[in-house]
Amino acid sequence: MNLQEDINRIKEVMGLNEASMNPYLLRRIPEFVSELIDVAGLIYVRSDREYSDSDFKNFLERVIFGSVRHVIGAYDLNADELRKLEIILRRIIDGDKHLYQILQQIYFAKLDL
Repeated sequence: MNLQEDINRIKEVMGLNEASMNPYLLRRIPEFVSELIDVAGLIYVRSDREYSDSDFKNFLERVIFGSVRHVIGAYDLNADELRKLEIILRRIIDGDKHLYQILQQIYFAKLDL
């Protein structure tokens, strides 16, 4: 093993990898996920546009940003914890087909198709 691999392994064992976070916040991930759905319903989407993957990805980024902004007011988070929370929420959206479909349905409902 080289030095960087040793450092990464120590961080992993100590829980310092990118997904590590305050246990108090980790227990509230379901609240943050429900906040994603609430925020998605509030975000403005130009209805005169055609559907595009890039616009939908932009919508998802705005949903994550909006829900994290809400979390800032409710919890005292530092910048590192906010960044980690964004990563976790992106992974949840990418890994949960049902949540992804709900967010996609909300997006489609906002378009004038």
